Amino acid sequence: MAIIDGSLRLDHSEYGDRIAFYREPPGYKKQPIYHASMAVGILAGKTAGVAPEATIHYFGGHLDNPDNIPPIIQEIIAYNKELPERDKIRVISISMGCALPIWMEAIAEAAENGITVVTTADLLNELRLSGIQCPLGKDRNDPVSYQVCYFKREQGVQYDPGELCVPIDNRTFADYESADGFIFNPKGGMSEGAPYFAGLVALVYQVNPDLTTTEIFELCQESATPFGLAFIVNPVELIRLAEVTIQRQTLDSYNNSGGLLP
Repeated sequence: MAIIDGSLRLDHSEYGDRIAFYREPPGYKKQPIYHASMAVGILAGKTAGVAPEATIHYFGGHLDNPDNIPPIIQEIIAYNKELPERDKIRVISISMGCALPIWMEAIAEAAENGITVVTTADLLNELRLSGIQCPLGKDRNDPVSYQVCYFKREQGVQYDPGELCVPIDNRTFADYESADGFIFNPKGGMSEGAPYFAGLVALVYQVNPDLTTTEIFELCQESATPFGLAFIVNPVELIRLAEVTIQRQTLDSYNNSGGLLP
């Protein structure tokens, strides 16, 4: 996993022992920020993260300046080419988004090099992420428990047809001010949604590393649970479908070899 964000607290018990690479944002003081620990904690925290075993490659960047992010994506692509095959980065998580051509070109280049980039803006193939809420005390494993997320409800914004929703409210993640503390946020945004979805993508790659970005996004949509005009991610069904792709690839290999498995 690669993450682009601000200055990160490095010694947190949730993720500190899995940081393989770290670079401070250029020109910034080494002062940990809330946003960074939140992103890493949701994505890869040991107890509260989606992908708790992920290795973290952290590239500091100025999220308040969208022009500086595409060069970092390209830097990660080059960096990744030097890594051993078993250590390759397959996902980049960025808790901001932009649809400028320089962004989309960098994201497409990453996909061509086997890396899926997850941002808060529309993703490749017009996949659009959005947020959803599971109220406290409700069963997170039951789709019926979910409701419109806080920011959409407060702004009176409707879900667009086909939006893929991830849980962003009522989330707990690593604190940026202490090495073993946590923060609970009842009112999230897509800054929480991007690392959550990136973690799901990482889990899919663990199941089948041969899938492309397009194929993974298609599986995410195919496995999702309807929610009005939108959909809710279904991690269990997503992993099941990823496992099915291995069986299909094995069958294709069998057929292409004249009935002889390699």
